[in-house]
Amino acid sequence: MEQGLNIYGSTQIDNNEILNVLDEAGYYLEFNSEYSFYFIPEQEENYDSLEMQIAYLLDQKGINYRIEGNF
Repeated sequence: MEQGLNIYGSTQIDNNEILNVLDEAGYYLEFNSEYSFYFIPEQEENYDSLEMQIAYLLDQKGINYRIEGNF
């Protein structure tokens, strides 16, 4: 299993907005259709700064989400 961050939207609309915002910002996203979350591969030592960057972008748009580290 790859290391990175899993980003879950609260609704399908939130998932669509997550894709729009993060794709526009230049992040590489993989969508897991089985569990409905986006995955961004990243090394564990960079999780905190990446999570802060993503949270800032999504909070600016009022998107409901949660982020989990995938170790």
